[in-house]
Amino acid sequence: MKELDSIKSFFKDMLHYTVRFSKYTVKSVIKTIRDFDYDDVFDSFRKNLKVLFHSKSIYFIALFLPIILTLVMATGMRTTNQIDYEMGFPASEEAMVAKFITSLKSNNLGLYEFPTKTSCLNSIKSGKTSFCLSFSDAFLTVDNQTDTLSVYINEDSVGSYDTQFSKINSSLVSVVKTNNLKDPISLKKISVRNYGSLILIQDIIIFFLMFLCLIFTSVTFYHRRPKLSEFYSNPNKFKHLLSDVFLSTFVFFLIASIVVYLGFAFAFGLSFGIITKALMVLILAFILFIFMGLFIGIMTTTEDINLFVTITVSSLMIFLSGLVLPSAYFGSTLSYLFNLNPYFLITKLLNVVVLFGNPASEFLFEIVILVAYLLIFVVFFYTTHYLFAAGDALLRNILKDKDEPSLEVEKTSYKYGGLNTEDISINQFQRLEEIRRKQRHHTSISKPSYKKVVKVNVEKNSRHDKHKQVEHGALIDGDFETEDNDSGVTKEQEEEPREDAFLEELYQEQLAEEAENDPKARTKKASSPAKLPKAKKTKASSSKTSSDEDDLILTIELENQILELKSDGLSDKQIIEKLKKKFKEEDIHTILTNIN
Repeated sequence: MKELDSIKSFFKDMLHYTVRFSKYTVKSVIKTIRDFDYDDVFDSFRKNLKVLFHSKSIYFIALFLPIILTLVMATGMRTTNQIDYEMGFPASEEAMVAKFITSLKSNNLGLYEFPTKTSCLNSIKSGKTSFCLSFSDAFLTVDNQTDTLSVYINEDSVGSYDTQFSKINSSLVSVVKTNNLKDPISLKKISVRNYGSLILIQDIIIFFLMFLCLIFTSVTFYHRRPKLSEFYSNPNKFKHLLSDVFLSTFVFFLIASIVVYLGFAFAFGLSFGIITKALMVLILAFILFIFMGLFIGIMTTTEDINLFVTITVSSLMIFLSGLVLPSAYFGSTLSYLFNLNPYFLITKLLNVVVLFGNPASEFLFEIVILVAYLLIFVVFFYTTHYLFAAGDALLRNILKDKDEPSLEVEKTSYKYGGLNTEDISINQFQRLEEIRRKQRHHTSISKPSYKKVVKVNVEKNSRHDKHKQVEHGALIDGDFETEDNDSGVTKEQEEEPREDAFLEELYQEQLAEEAENDPKARTKKASSPAKLPKAKKTKASSSKTSSDEDDLILTIELENQILELKSDGLSDKQIIEKLKKKFKEEDIHTILTNIN
């Protein structure tokens, strides 16, 4: 009794948590759709398209996709011709029917067994088979007498199957005596409205859309995703990036599929009801393919691996779809994989909807499998976002930051007294590198130029006449000038003994390095005490440089905030409203103009 109560309690809790999760998922989806800026959908798609065109994947698509489509179409046409030798028959428990079927198999005829006569006839319309045998209820059961054996065939191919008819007749002769047959074969024609061409074209187009959807989503998400540390610091970035890539891609491919099926309706005379049902299946398909692309974009660390995984997944799905080779060519065990292939299930649903208009209840298994795939991806994305929000370090062991090439500092000299970009302070360099990193994820942002950087003060060593950067907290404003190689310190250095000690230590380290490479410098170090370089600066230059540095810091801070808001999906108007209290509106407009 206790075991029964515990089982009831377990299932009750499972039902409770399932209902809670379903409610939360539905609310999250509705909130995401409601809060999404639909005015910015096409801008987001344009941004994603620009990312794709700047990636390596575009070269593969341009070079190899036409070749792949040509091979698939040629293989599909060849497979369609081979189907002329396939024959279907409804299931039967009669012993003589089984004996007759065995005789047919010995004549090298490909056979498909269907659960009903209707499904067998539909296989002729869909192009899967070219014959359908129909047996009477008392086939060869009373004194080896039989009613007519009905053979259904495509009316456009009646004259093309003499060899197959003779094989059927010889099989009947081997089972019973010829003189006992009232009418050995009755030929019945079925009208087929060029369904074979429609199915082949539809399968090719679905493969084309599926492949583009996968590679577009995976590549754009891979290039736009930041480091994991940013997802941990702001988990909403993960959610906004997912919704941005998902909705922009979904809207584009849905519009493309509508255009395709309107062309089908015009070319093949399909009704509006059939087009509507087909689009409902395609909506389910695009959601699934986009989720697969997002999953690949999250899990891969390099663009080469991303492209390889996408091609591998697409190849497996099309190979196990029946488009390249019919399922009859595979063993019974391997053929079960067809029923787990999303592409096979979707093309099967589309063919049935377009050709026969059967109700969805007849294909409940296929729909359940597709919905199960969707739920798995939804649970993965929800769990990932939850772990980012909770700060759990588990994702750091599963997900990896994408590999990025290290950036080298530009070594372009400018007119500012021989200064180059190596003279930039560490803090400024880090800020500029942050902007350049974000520029790679937001390709609409122009590359920051070091020419806009305020020149930084350097210490000039009189012995070697070289510029040396002042490290960390020892940055001194203004331009240094040496006077007759005399040593001294500035007024600020006299007021700050800590800076004196730091510069003294820095100077001693420099002399030590020189002494290791120059014996004369070692002698000078022993004979003369260390002295600091003397520097002068005026109050005007100090205030000017300080003002320039403040402007630089404010400009970089404003640009960083604009980039973060853009990555969150905000429009230009929303950004201006949010930042105009802290920054000048004309400065915001200027930076937005440069970014756009």
